[in-house]
Amino acid sequence: MADDDQAGEQENGAEQASGSKKKLIIFIVLALLLLGGVGGGTTYFLLMGEDKAAVTETDETQESETSSTKEAFYFELEEPFIVDFNVGGRQRYLQLYITIMAREQEPLKVLETHLPLIRNNLNLVIGQQDFDALASNEGKQKLKDEALASVKQIMAMETGSESVEAILFTNFVMQ
Repeated sequence: MADDDQAGEQENGAEQASGSKKKLIIFIVLALLLLGGVGGGTTYFLLMGEDKAAVTETDETQESETSSTKEAFYFELEEPFIVDFNVGGRQRYLQLYITIMAREQEPLKVLETHLPLIRNNLNLVIGQQDFDALASNEGKQKLKDEALASVKQIMAMETGSESVEAILFTNFVMQ
């Protein structure tokens, strides 16, 4: 009978071990399914977001290409602008090389004719700036905007067209 009790205990132990193994397998399978579902859902939504972003980028690229399909032409003002500033009792200097960009070559030929007037107005615009503000990107952008407006005003006055597109600072030294 003792043998029967030992055999019964072994069967119960085997049943418990196989039952816990089944539970473990079921738990692992459910965990893998859950992880697979989360991973698949995340991948799906990320790829959908990229498709929408790609469509938006394509639309923006097409719009910018149609607005600037013409070739850019540049007119470099060969002599630098050197402007002195009095900052806190000290003499400070700004040396600035400027290039003007247009989408047609004709306006640049007109610029050459009116170069003394353009240089004069640009010197005045640069000289009115705050030296410390020019050290920041916002100050430089403000100067570019004012310089562009000045050149466009001259072009409109002399040719009736504001065909200059941008002012580029090719060298900007503050001392």
